Amino acid sequence: MDSIKNYKNRDYFYILSLNIIGNCAIWIQNMMSSIIASNISTTSMMNSIYQAAITIPFFCAFIAGYIGDLYNKKLIVSFSNFLLFLCSIVISFIDFKNENDIFILIILVGLFSIGSVLRMTVTQSLITTVVDTSFLKKASLLNNLGFNISRVIGLASAGYLMSYFSIRNLYMILSILFLFTSLIMFKIKINDSSLDGNRNRNRSKSKGLIHLTTHSSLFKIYSIDVFIMFFNGSLIWALLPYIAKSQFGFSSEGQSDLMAILGSGSLSTLFFYSVASKIKVGSSYYFIISLLLPLSMLIISITENIYFIYISLFVFGLVWNLKVSLLNGEVQFISPKESITRVISLFFMVMYSGQFIGVLFYGVINDVYGINTSFMISGCALFIGILLVIFKFKCERQMEYL
Repeated sequence: MDSIKNYKNRDYFYILSLNIIGNCAIWIQNMMSSIIASNISTTSMMNSIYQAAITIPFFCAFIAGYIGDLYNKKLIVSFSNFLLFLCSIVISFIDFKNENDIFILIILVGLFSIGSVLRMTVTQSLITTVVDTSFLKKASLLNNLGFNISRVIGLASAGYLMSYFSIRNLYMILSILFLFTSLIMFKIKINDSSLDGNRNRNRSKSKGLIHLTTHSSLFKIYSIDVFIMFFNGSLIWALLPYIAKSQFGFSSEGQSDLMAILGSGSLSTLFFYSVASKIKVGSSYYFIISLLLPLSMLIISITENIYFIYISLFVFGLVWNLKVSLLNGEVQFISPKESITRVISLFFMVMYSGQFIGVLFYGVINDVYGINTSFMISGCALFIGILLVIFKFKCERQMEYL
């Protein structure tokens, strides 16, 4: 009955729906910007610098979490959507034709990423204010599924939209979507009346957060797991548009196709929702599934068959979304409710610091040794990382028995 009540929760439905719409617009814009960057730059390293630069705002995620814990979450989400609206409007009036224009693109997309970080962290914690604790893990999984529905739509449609519409018109359309989600958010009734009391308890929140991050061995293991994932997965998520163009000679539509296959794998988690929600992080099933990530990358490194590459990308996307969803749910479940936004933002910082370092590392490896070697190194490193996490979980279980 509690689950049915949560599924019928109007506020939860509105937040989830607006989140999907907003994320669609964000993914379309991110994919468009990546295609533009790959078209005006000539080296993998320059694309790596671009991808790393737009990841930098995620290091400010903790500030976003601090703001989200202190102030009205609904207003913050509305403000972040309005910031995305302004960034899209500005970008729509700029032409990107010369190689030096990539630096202008980096600055503008960096500002856009700041709004995305603020929106992402606070929206995730906003959901925890409208659902029961017993439904939290399922709500987190559904939120990640909604995120990947948006990813599929955004990645699949960006290249095709660019072939039918001018870049300026597309950015204008996206800005309207951001403005729409910003205004509609004000109509959602969310009880945030505890804010005044929360501000007075700010010190106790900080103590709860510090205790979790310094004393919780589970949080440390989850952080190690997700850092290794994002460090090695950055080769695919951040550099795939450039790889599609330089390695396979794909057009913008082809670049979107590869990213869409990756996103479709993530979306397919929806069909395994009932099973996925029962998998426990650290279980044997969890680690068996995890091993499919390095296996997918190793297959890509040794095959030239495009269909094997498609299948590997699909499996990679499926397992990636499953793992991130499960880890997010576990982190939210063990977090003190009064400081959950900051815990989420800290976890995001761990994720994207891994991606930031990884995209620079694999950008150099790709330029020096080639794409096949890059995938081989990434797959092997991911495999070793999973073994490390398995060892850490076994040590944790042994400590529980002592």
